[in-house]
Amino acid sequence: IPKPNRLNGDATMVQDAPRDSGRCENGLDSCVIYQGFKPELFKEIATNPLVLPWIKDDEAIEDFNFPDCFLYVIASLNGEDVGFFMLHKVNLITVEVHTIFHPKAFGKVLNFSTQVIDWVFSNTDYEKMITHVPEDNPKAKRLAEKSGMEVEGIIKKSFRRNGQNIDQFILGV
Repeated sequence: IPKPNRLNGDATMVQDAPRDSGRCENGLDSCVIYQGFKPELFKEIATNPLVLPWIKDDEAIEDFNFPDCFLYVIASLNGEDVGFFMLHKVNLITVEVHTIFHPKAFGKVLNFSTQVIDWVFSNTDYEKMITHVPEDNPKAKRLAEKSGMEVEGIIKKSFRRNGQNIDQFILGV
């Protein structure tokens, strides 16, 4: 896979880019990731009623827009696209990741998360990856930690969910 650009506002998304091969932890399922841009798939996954409450704050979302200045890495389980990672440039060496998966992939997301971390460091010039996890989402925090990220800080009362201002963990690798 050629190195993607640095997400500087003119990102080029490659539909059907070559796939990174991988096996899920169980050795049976095929867990592969690839760079791609599929806004309809992203919207379908993000608006799933079991997903949406965990990826948004109290601001109503009228329409999901997936800016083409982000880099998207799609996760495919046994040939079916089941999730994606949104990567956006924070600065010259740091990229932030957002992880969004369909419930049918739950239990397999760790496989994809470790792959995407390896992929970013092997295929881009980024040296640091971070994510923000609201304190009311312990499963997302555990996923980030199991993927190799560590808590590097807390942003106090920085996210509003259900009318309450809550803390966010900053995790990084």
